[in-house]
Amino acid sequence: MSDGEPDWPTVRAEKDALVVELRQSKYWNVLRAYPSITLFQERATFVSGREVRLASGRTLTAGQDRGDHGILSLGTADPGLAEAGYLDNASAMALERLAQSSS
Repeated sequence: MSDGEPDWPTVRAEKDALVVELRQSKYWNVLRAYPSITLFQERATFVSGREVRLASGRTLTAGQDRGDHGILSLGTADPGLAEAGYLDNASAMALERLAQSSS
């Protein structure tokens, strides 16, 4: 910190490292304990009430076989926020420079 301003690149780097660490412990390390679980981490689009198409082109269909189960953990985006000039927590922490106060 110099002149009362945080070292923004350091803040961002520390946040990124923490996110990676938390994802490891929260998702990957837990899911690895269950060999019957397959984790797909990529963008996806709903193509019907029962189908999701992954960015890789693969389509996953719910209920194909008895006993098939799935969990979707979705991130969301609201393009209206950016258009209105607002930042959410993810976009604020992704800034290259510390945002200036609007007040």
